[in-house]
Amino acid sequence: MGVSINYVAKRQSPLSSEEERVIRQRTDISNQEFAKKEIRGELFRLYDQHESPDVIFEGATKLPLTSQEDIWFAVQYWCALLSDIRRALGGQWEVRVEDHNIQWDEEIAAYDPSK
Repeated sequence: MGVSINYVAKRQSPLSSEEERVIRQRTDISNQEFAKKEIRGELFRLYDQHESPDVIFEGATKLPLTSQEDIWFAVQYWCALLSDIRRALGGQWEVRVEDHNIQWDEEIAAYDPSK
């Protein structure tokens, strides 16, 4: 059994090709950097298909279950990527780890998993 960070973004307008490029680029860079860490965890994943036509971004990434420190590092790491992507796309977002919503902090324009 694993614990995952889940994410979904919705808006009325579909992604532009530029937005798709930004997502791909930022995700690839983050995955490459995460793979260099000494943490055995799943790389960032996005779903190809969405159940709702207004979903523009959706996925889930399993968190490492090796230690509390590794879990916390991964949550912070993926929240930083999600913050970056949210700033680029806008829309209505939900980010959660299991049944805990990760809050968006308007002051810093980023997800703050400590709240």
